[in-house]
Amino acid sequence: MPPPKTEKDVSGFLGRLNYIARFISQLTTTCDPIFHLLMKKNPGIWNEECDEAFEKIKQYLLNPPLFVPLVPEKPLVLHLTVTEIAMGCVLGQHDETGRKERAIYYLSKKFTECEFRYTVIEKLCCALTWFTKSLC
Repeated sequence: MPPPKTEKDVSGFLGRLNYIARFISQLTTTCDPIFHLLMKKNPGIWNEECDEAFEKIKQYLLNPPLFVPLVPEKPLVLHLTVTEIAMGCVLGQHDETGRKERAIYYLSKKFTECEFRYTVIEKLCCALTWFTKSLC
């Protein structure tokens, strides 16, 4: 993946990272130089710091964390994401230290033509219902 070249590319890259941000350790700190490119007071100039952050994220994504098996006695954590055109879900549990969250299962789906016209709260309810049915 080449580094983003335009403000739109940078925004798109950060948007994609945001979807999996909970599973990338130190993402905010690592991507800080890239985040600054989108600030209104800062002229967006891609520099060596940005390249370094971009490469760190690429290396992390080349060796992503693995799914872990479900531990029945531990509580589950559900992260639900709803955009205009799609919905996503990550089911996870905290590790033995209780600090780090581990992914158990991912689900995602594009909205149908009918679902696309729902309000935000209806899309959220639709996503929650669909994921609940899919996970059971």
